[in-house]
Amino acid sequence: EAAQRFGSSTIVVAIEAIKESRGNYLAYTDNGREYTGINVLNWAKQVEELGAGEIVVTSVDKEGTGEGFDYELVKMISECVSIPVIAHGGAGKKEDVELVIKDSAADAVALSSILHYEYIANHITNAHSTNEGNTEFLKSKRSFNNLNTTTLIEIKKHLISNGISCRI
Repeated sequence: EAAQRFGSSTIVVAIEAIKESRGNYLAYTDNGREYTGINVLNWAKQVEELGAGEIVVTSVDKEGTGEGFDYELVKMISECVSIPVIAHGGAGKKEDVELVIKDSAADAVALSSILHYEYIANHITNAHSTNEGNTEFLKSKRSFNNLNTTTLIEIKKHLISNGISCRI
């Protein structure tokens, strides 16, 4: 109904995926806490049919690890839908952004950790106020060692130098 009223380009569906031991990807909600009972590929196809204009796919398994995106997951979804797919979860270095675009056909990426964890790691001792957000989560992080933090400008320059067009 929202796609019909406002247009597909305004509807972005977020899919949280966890890979099960048999290799299937299952859709979850609530940051990977609640299983929906739906296979990710089936859900991606269904939301496209319902009028979604884009899909943001988050690998719950990779999110915050800095180990790279779940390239297989992104590629599978990109190949089964015709709408743009935005990869999220796992980027640890600017090369991961390049790989998910080139090898997994992501149309875009959503990033956070590689852009700000260095700052947080260096300033967490100053974050004693409850106004600072979820500092307990940040303090409990295993480590920031897998993250090669960078800036948006560095990522864009890297992408352009490797033949991926983007606005600078």
